[in-house]
Amino acid sequence: MARRALEARRTSEFPRHRADSKFADRSLPVVALAAGELDAAGTAPQASGPTLQATPAAEISREDLPEDYFQEEPDTSTWLEETIQHCMQMGASDLLLNFDNASLILEASARVDGRMRPVRQVKGIDGRVIIGKFKAEAKLATSGRFAPEETVYMVKVNDERRKARVAAFRTADGGDAIVLRLPPSGALRRLEDLSFSPLNLQLFYDLLGAANRMIIIAGPMGSGKTTTAQGALMHVAIPTRTVWTVEDPVERSLPGLIQLEVDEDNGAGFDALLPALVRSDYDTLFLGEIRDQATAAAGVRQAKAGRQVITTIHANNNVTALLRLIDLAVDSPLSVMDSVKGVVSQRLIGKLNPDWDGRNPLTKYRGRVPIHEVLTITDELTEAIMTNQPLSQLRALAEDNSMSTFAADVERLVNAGITDEEEARRVIGE
Repeated sequence: MARRALEARRTSEFPRHRADSKFADRSLPVVALAAGELDAAGTAPQASGPTLQATPAAEISREDLPEDYFQEEPDTSTWLEETIQHCMQMGASDLLLNFDNASLILEASARVDGRMRPVRQVKGIDGRVIIGKFKAEAKLATSGRFAPEETVYMVKVNDERRKARVAAFRTADGGDAIVLRLPPSGALRRLEDLSFSPLNLQLFYDLLGAANRMIIIAGPMGSGKTTTAQGALMHVAIPTRTVWTVEDPVERSLPGLIQLEVDEDNGAGFDALLPALVRSDYDTLFLGEIRDQATAAAGVRQAKAGRQVITTIHANNNVTALLRLIDLAVDSPLSVMDSVKGVVSQRLIGKLNPDWDGRNPLTKYRGRVPIHEVLTITDELTEAIMTNQPLSQLRALAEDNSMSTFAADVERLVNAGITDEEEARRVIGE
């Protein structure tokens, strides 16, 4: 089974489409209507015509850079905080600080709507000073260390301080590449506010209505899994139920929940917290992420004990999420599959910007909406996994047993003029 899970990760990350689907050839048809143009029924007519060929990526010219991109004589004591706040105002999910030691250039880039955008650049010794100051505040090694480091950095969000996850790397030239996973800055949103299609929202509600077993929210990094998980927790956290969470770190406080934060340095690691939860009085447990054997095994064990478990996992679709869980849990496929109620896979797709000038590729899309495929575990799928059926057959079987797929959800958005074929190919196409 471990070999099959490894094979699943090495093959295509995208879900199989039905042979009779308009998306079967992995490319999307040309939509006849312009973005936002709908018929009397409120939907665009079915597209026809030749498939759209891949187009080369547009280059970013100097005039497309922000006006304040080139920073001369910056205030090194405030530059980082100002840059972080600027990125959060842009709606960025991540900030990348890349310091080139050879040229003494510090570049800041932000991931906005799933795409990296240049933010600011500092030349000269000021860049080294800024990086050194950040390392000292984040308690990172300031020199002589090539091993990657992870830490937490406190960021101001409105009137409170929240935790940003940090990963720091030493580059080949002795420079630094530091990634800050910025905390969410908006208000908490419930599931009904997250732009689910009516079908997918109802399917998700049906999964959450079960009193036990595991519900997995799957997707690549940066696909909005945490936001969806928080919405699911707000849905199940009713006065008659007790909801506990185990997170690393706790990214934001959720009302009505008991939140535990992993703290390896002080004896509160996953290995210490998870066994103790067996004796705790909860109805729903949220594990922030299934990422290793300890969390996978604990999640399966809690679900088999008759509790509801909600968790996230890095996987590209429903089938690979299940295979990865089986691989990590080091348990029999039957035992793991019996503990899972269903999987909700998610991606974020860019929305067309109605004010786009037709030239700057950084502004073609503005904001993102989720697309989903929801799978409820069936005996047929469980038996197929137990008998080591080929990955292609597992995907076909999962799709046949699903009422929603990525292909159907993205087709809905393309037909409504919310997104286009280029963006759809980028998100779900090969």
